[in-house]
Amino acid sequence: MASDSPAPAQPENHKPKPHGVHFDFPVEENVWSKISREVNVFGGGLLDGAAEKVNSRNLLASSPEIAESAGIGLLLAAAQSRAGWLRLGAEVVSLAFTASFAKDLSDKDRLAALHDTFVDTWKSPQNADRGREQVKKYAGDFAFDSALMMMSGGLGASYGKIHTSRANLLLETREKAGISEEPSRAGGNDEHAIKVRSGSEMPAMRSAGAYGASFQTHPVSEFLPPLTVFPDEPMPTSSRAARLLEDADKLPLKDIQKQEKLTWRLANGKTIEWEPSKESVEVRLQAQKFVDNFMAGRYMDALSAAVDTPVMEQAELNPKRRMHEVKMTPEELKKPEILAFKLDDLSSRAKFRWQKTVRGDEVIASDNDVVVPVPVIELRGGQTEVALVDFRRLDNGRYQAVFPEQTRQGRALTPEESKEMSALRSSPEGQRLLAETALFGFEEAIVHANQHLNMSGHIASPSFAEFARNFGREHGTRGHYLAFLGFLDSLSPHRDVLFEQEVPALAYDAGMPLPLVNHHFFFGARHVDVRKPVMTFLQAKEAGLVH
Repeated sequence: MASDSPAPAQPENHKPKPHGVHFDFPVEENVWSKISREVNVFGGGLLDGAAEKVNSRNLLASSPEIAESAGIGLLLAAAQSRAGWLRLGAEVVSLAFTASFAKDLSDKDRLAALHDTFVDTWKSPQNADRGREQVKKYAGDFAFDSALMMMSGGLGASYGKIHTSRANLLLETREKAGISEEPSRAGGNDEHAIKVRSGSEMPAMRSAGAYGASFQTHPVSEFLPPLTVFPDEPMPTSSRAARLLEDADKLPLKDIQKQEKLTWRLANGKTIEWEPSKESVEVRLQAQKFVDNFMAGRYMDALSAAVDTPVMEQAELNPKRRMHEVKMTPEELKKPEILAFKLDDLSSRAKFRWQKTVRGDEVIASDNDVVVPVPVIELRGGQTEVALVDFRRLDNGRYQAVFPEQTRQGRALTPEESKEMSALRSSPEGQRLLAETALFGFEEAIVHANQHLNMSGHIASPSFAEFARNFGREHGTRGHYLAFLGFLDSLSPHRDVLFEQEVPALAYDAGMPLPLVNHHFFFGARHVDVRKPVMTFLQAKEAGLVH
């Protein structure tokens, strides 16, 4: 690719090229609007859960637990009014109940669901309704039941304290007389305690010491995913010009760098450079393997190409703490409008997320989660659930896409069920679901997981490097300057936007025709704003207008 050099003078009637059109970088939504939305989602979800519980039937069903809590409160109050081992036992029991409550409160699935809800609600108002339902589901009942049990326990404890006041007076008299019995208490130093710091990186909001980020595929409500895999228009092959040779990883890196090196002359006269790294060559070859299989309609092979990659040795695919299943019936898939909404629901769950546990400055644990949503088919009126596609972990730590021959409960499929699933996977609806699942694998595993775990903030796509230079030079955006230099660290506020912008550029460089890139990676409500400049650049590049 050509190096940057001063542009020649243009005639007066010269029309500006499309890639030179001014695009305002996405304006951040008002922080107070986001905070207000979070309050509405979480407050409303808790109230919805409480409202659903406050009826005679639910309260009647809870009456044994209410009575039990009141009785425990009464007994603990009485026991704690005593001295010696009885009081110590009451404290141990109280501690046990506190630990049990804390365990329920810190349930991984509950915290992960509420964490995901907070992140999604912060990023887009279109996720508010879904978020409110998630809060109702994962926190509404728990909060209501906890409050109810605490109230009944408190009433029991108050009653117990009133009726043990005489015993307390006697105890005080005994203590004044020197006849007191104090339990032994062991002291301890917790200076070596492990502190868990976790969170999600979001614009203008990051708690001190929190490490985390989320790169999520587009859940859309205004514009649903397309029902066709390939758009009804010609598929030009010009994008294949950016592809590497199949054995590029075995060729001298300096030869590739010499061919693809880009320079950027800054306003101060200094020149900076971008050139492909060893890691970027590997990522591009993975992307090319994916695109070759996808373009040939081999969606299972494309999906395996996405998850059977070195980066997945460092990640966990679809952990239980992340919601990754969407259930549907064969009848629903025959209805286009329902199929589109199911694709949308799957899209809302696809993501790459990371989290670290630290002790001081030392990282002692790290979670890297890749979520590629799984369509689950409900057969026989929902009595049998079978994954349309699933994943098997290989001995080398990577994954392989498979067609499971068991139900989600572990029972082997009957011959009739196997035949029905085979027919569904071969149907147009089944193929569309498989194609969408493969696209999730490309975006979350090949692109985002590599961006975070292997690329260290460096750009993999030469087209995106060229775009970052042109856009950053024209608009003075610091994020594109840092990306070009490869200086995007894990806490950079620009990282999320730039990582999303690179997705279509990397697909294009791997040989995916631009109409297909546009069809799958440039629609809906989440990423259109941030990807608009790079998509316009790719259109100009496709037309031969970028020099």
